[in-house]
Amino acid sequence: MTLATGLPESLVEFLRQSVNAPQDRVEAQDFVRRSDVRELYRDTLGTPRADEMLAQCAVLFPELNLNRASLLALFCGSWVEGGASPRIAFAAVLDALGRALAVLRPYCADEEAEDDEDAQAAARQARARLDSLTPSQSLLIDSAHAAVDLLVLPLMTMLMRSRDNHRDFLANGELLLAIDAMVKSNTTLPFENLHFLDHAAALTYEDELVVILPATRTGLVVSAQGINCNFHAFSLLQPLLAAHGKRLGLQVSAPVSATEVPREDRAQYLWLQAFAYEKGELVNNLAWAWGEAPLRSNSRKHGHCVLIALDTEEGVSRSWSGFADRLHDAHQPSVELVRFLSEDEVVAYLA
Repeated sequence: MTLATGLPESLVEFLRQSVNAPQDRVEAQDFVRRSDVRELYRDTLGTPRADEMLAQCAVLFPELNLNRASLLALFCGSWVEGGASPRIAFAAVLDALGRALAVLRPYCADEEAEDDEDAQAAARQARARLDSLTPSQSLLIDSAHAAVDLLVLPLMTMLMRSRDNHRDFLANGELLLAIDAMVKSNTTLPFENLHFLDHAAALTYEDELVVILPATRTGLVVSAQGINCNFHAFSLLQPLLAAHGKRLGLQVSAPVSATEVPREDRAQYLWLQAFAYEKGELVNNLAWAWGEAPLRSNSRKHGHCVLIALDTEEGVSRSWSGFADRLHDAHQPSVELVRFLSEDEVVAYLA
């Protein structure tokens, strides 16, 4: 073991190797077959030493090339899946992703963009850059491209297990913009896994989401965790409202378990944002809570994210499919009742 890292010397030496030729690149399946990797995994998985190893790896990441960094990140993800802290190496792995995307960004563009001269020009430039790569440049691009799809896997493992990680992820505004563009507007150098991080960026965690029912002048505060988008929130909230229908003054059928989230669903209410109401009256029936938008994007009032569930036969019929899918095994979306609102509180939110 090395004094500097606590990792096997042979592993550290391997990780610090340069990638100067195609044969220097190592695939994940070959990495996990290394005897030092297997022994370290066996000796540390599920033990307090796993956190120590994660801390040492976090220090090592900045000096590694992208091929080796992505392999080490996979190892870190395995420790986290085994119960180690998802926080320790997250920033270092996210930084490695940022490095890889920065290398690849000039080569990513949308060749299928129509009626957009700027996008078409950017695509021609990106394609020209790819076509003019030297062998050494091509090796760098190939290594970075493969690294991105590997890095996504441990990042999702860490993101889905820590709200703090998700908060820090959202704080990286430029990185999120790059991810979104390289997922949605990129046909020259597409990725297999990067879209998972784009979806993860849309997740919402609200400890106190306010839901108002104007028809009965009632409402409640709910904890909404790991919500994909507004459609997902509607699918989780509607059974919760039904379950507490008597207290909320609703005429509803037998409640459906909130855990049984259908893949295809429809709106039972006209779901609006807070600015739909002023002085207790509906002033904007087009102030929809847009289904595909993140839950956190809805307008806030009195410091809380607010949804208004308007029970009206004149509402727009809305249906959706596939928005409640879990992003990862560790993704556990939920809504839970915190408390009911008083009549005065309901009035204040509709004012």
